[in-house]
Amino acid sequence: MAKIVHWNIRGFTANYEELQFLLKDLSPNVLALQETLLAPKKKISIAGYSSDINKPATITDKDGLSGGVCLLIKKSLIYSPVHLSTNLQAVAARISLHKTITVCSLYLTPSVTVHKQDLVNLIQQLPKPFLLLGDFNGHSPNWGSDHSSARGLLLENIFSDLDLCVLNEGSPTYFYSPNGTFSCLDLFVSDPSIILDFQWSEHHDLHGSDHFPVIL
Repeated sequence: MAKIVHWNIRGFTANYEELQFLLKDLSPNVLALQETLLAPKKKISIAGYSSDINKPATITDKDGLSGGVCLLIKKSLIYSPVHLSTNLQAVAARISLHKTITVCSLYLTPSVTVHKQDLVNLIQQLPKPFLLLGDFNGHSPNWGSDHSSARGLLLENIFSDLDLCVLNEGSPTYFYSPNGTFSCLDLFVSDPSIILDFQWSEHHDLHGSDHFPVIL
């Protein structure tokens, strides 16, 4: 059975060893990463996985790095990139699993306003059936938060308009260490045709990040 994991790694280089432990522990067919924090032209290399489906972090005004997304795909799998026309931090590929599925890794930074049409345009470019996996940085009781944020309400509206399903089961995916609180920011979103194909679960170990890996 196919296993798909997504994880905000909080720095590919900083958590490279933890990433190796995670891959050995879970052996996913596909791992969608967010916040790789890798500069342009910085290469990703993981034994046993193809890593050419990636988008580098953006360089901020202070010469820092923000975002960066990647799909790690087992080399035994057949896949093809989906070319996206978007200003969002997103990459996608069509991957032969138990059926051919589009998998998209998305990172929405909390510090930048997300416009509805940008996200709608991205989703409409994903061939069905698809899984949209990412750190959305939006709160909603619909996926386990105790309140709704402005971005959460925006996401609720988009998912409803496009008839999409959130596969999360309500457990927190993010740990904020300064005050010891948990939030649900990382989402598995799909079109309705494959919601019965997968079961959602959360990994127990942060592996050096502040986000828990999440498993389908």
